[in-house]
Amino acid sequence: MTNGGSMKPISRYLDDAINRGLSKNDSETARKIGVTRAAVSDWRVGRRAPDDDQAVRLAELLGVEAGEVLAECGAARAKTPETRRAWERIAARMAASSITACAMVIDTGQSQEASASQSMPYQQSAPSNFQKLK
Repeated sequence: MTNGGSMKPISRYLDDAINRGLSKNDSETARKIGVTRAAVSDWRVGRRAPDDDQAVRLAELLGVEAGEVLAECGAARAKTPETRRAWERIAARMAASSITACAMVIDTGQSQEASASQSMPYQQSAPSNFQKLK
């Protein structure tokens, strides 16, 4: 089983779990997603890929979109180049939508901050205007 180049190898997801402090090691990752340590070892070296249920649990552990991991695993399990390419296209779309969603959240947060800072002079000036009326 080989990775199609643009795809994120399953081992990178496993590394992410450890690097982000979600698991101490592959054994803990295996326990958290309900598989054996041997299964995770097989995923890491590309001998096998997680099934759909395992892929969803891995995505949940990492806090990433399940469709992204499902598509990556589908591509890794594909038996023909055509099927692999189809999964790769799906994975690319999922990654693009994740990036777009993140950008929207960041933009919305910045827009709210900008709105709040623009309204501040009115909020700050209200008490002084009120005091002048006394």
